[in-house]
Amino acid sequence: MRCEVHHVAHDLDLTRHPDRERVLNARGTWEVIQRIDGHWKMAWFNTAGRRSSRDLGDTRRVPYINDILDYGVALAADEGYVCWSNLDVCLVPETAAVIRHKLSRGPCCHSRRIDVQDATVRRSRNDLTDQRPSMGSDLFAFRPEWWLKHRQEFPEMFIACEAFDFMLRWLMEQDNPDAAIWPPVLYHQEHRSYWAERENRLANPAQRHNRLVARSWCAKRGIQPPF
Repeated sequence: MRCEVHHVAHDLDLTRHPDRERVLNARGTWEVIQRIDGHWKMAWFNTAGRRSSRDLGDTRRVPYINDILDYGVALAADEGYVCWSNLDVCLVPETAAVIRHKLSRGPCCHSRRIDVQDATVRRSRNDLTDQRPSMGSDLFAFRPEWWLKHRQEFPEMFIACEAFDFMLRWLMEQDNPDAAIWPPVLYHQEHRSYWAERENRLANPAQRHNRLVARSWCAKRGIQPPF
């Protein structure tokens, strides 16, 4: 019997959201996987009433990656796998099989993405071979026990900001040198990131939080932060 994969993501309100079309297009590729794999379970993390970057004065309501992964682990219990991906990344149809293959051989894995000019054109994994990936990672998958082992070691970090993916990837590769999924299973409509805008990079509250925490966390491990 195939192990269930619990794909967790937060419930972004897309009403008049500038990323609406890009996110809906990505969700269409997730739905393809659900149709071809009955053991791929979509799980929406409800942000209502929960802590978020709004508590720090951000105009956005960005959740902590820790809370989303905790939610996934609670759903997966002892027998399932957990997968998180950014809301606007498209998954190739082979994603479920690739993740199960990786997690049958190691406790965790991650994938970078391929940026494309038109993400409405559906792609397979073979289409992403030999393409240059982005610097960051936009999908992480693991056995629940891996996150429980490292939960206290990973600080509170926001998604949609710098460094959290660098740190999570570094942790995974300490346990599993073969954690990287290659070729990738993600593609993404190329666009300018909110956190990368000049007015946000050093001023946005969530972005400032992530940079401060990452600098301290990396220094304790003797590694260079990704900025």
